[in-house]
Amino acid sequence: MFEAAIGYLLPEELRSELRWIYGLELVCERHDQVVRLEPIPGTSLVRIKVSFVRTLRNHTDLNVELPVGLGIGEWFYKDHPSKIVSLRYQEEGEESVELVGRVKKGDASLTITLDPPVVVGGGKKIVVSSEYEETMMENDWTFVGFSFPTVNPLVTIYAPEELEAKAIFDHREKKKALTQKGPHAWQLDGVLLPHQDIRIHWYKKSDNKTWLEN
Repeated sequence: MFEAAIGYLLPEELRSELRWIYGLELVCERHDQVVRLEPIPGTSLVRIKVSFVRTLRNHTDLNVELPVGLGIGEWFYKDHPSKIVSLRYQEEGEESVELVGRVKKGDASLTITLDPPVVVGGGKKIVVSSEYEETMMENDWTFVGFSFPTVNPLVTIYAPEELEAKAIFDHREKKKALTQKGPHAWQLDGVLLPHQDIRIHWYKKSDNKTWLEN
């Protein structure tokens, strides 16, 4: 009804996007993400350890295919390669399934893809969780994005005293309010649409101070 009511008001190039969003059967009802920043002694590098747990629900009465997978970058820092530690999924009422043995190397990337996709029954939930590591610079950023709408994502960041770190949610309303859930945790009060990412930025406080003074 909503699409029919406002669809004619939108430019033609946006109508197809509206139909695409309304055609998505799966919605992430809960996203918990933890990021740990660990400087590598004797270098200007930081090890980024990311874990997340996502609970998705099929809000239709039909069976829906979910392409479970993960892809991360490889930045070629000697002795500090990227690593997918784990990727698993658990259908409602079923045992957890581990996919970590299926990691493949690509062009500057590591990926895991479940083939064929898992089938989520009508009205059912599925939990997807992962842990991975990347090596980045001490003043840098990384991001994670997903193919389904994500409601009220929560991000917790642990960083050493010398680093300033923050989460940025690529919400369509750039000033969308955040709720501070604790000293290191923030939650977006809204919905991230497919491919709107969560970005983690960090920098050395001493470098920032020197830059501001010059």
